[in-house]
Amino acid sequence: MDSQASLKIVGAICVQNELPAGNPPWMAEKIGRFVSDRGNFSFIKDEASKECLIAAFKAVNEAKGWNYLKTFEPPADRGFMFCEPTPELIRINAAIYKYYDDHTGSTYAWTMRCMQFIAKNGWDAFKKKMS
Repeated sequence: MDSQASLKIVGAICVQNELPAGNPPWMAEKIGRFVSDRGNFSFIKDEASKECLIAAFKAVNEAKGWNYLKTFEPPADRGFMFCEPTPELIRINAAIYKYYDDHTGSTYAWTMRCMQFIAKNGWDAFKKKMS
């Protein structure tokens, strides 16, 4: 990627996150490191869990489901595993199964709670909690 494309991305990130534009090279360095780390689950030791998280993270991105997961709360007595699927969950689930089709009810529920935690608390909080 050339420097002009990088600066355009940095500018878009600044606008999206309501950050001051600041010094472009500094912003590119700081934001570039943050962005490149997001979705890197290398700190998860269990390979099966890591595979579930990677697939779900890609799927939520693809389905543009982060804002939905930030506000959605499945019924306490049913959780993600047994809740009535909403159109947004149907889109997310369809994308998940493109990347990973070996979920049990409990792996799906755990994975979706992890995605919900990321949506509500941010990547850094998830990484800190799970590391």
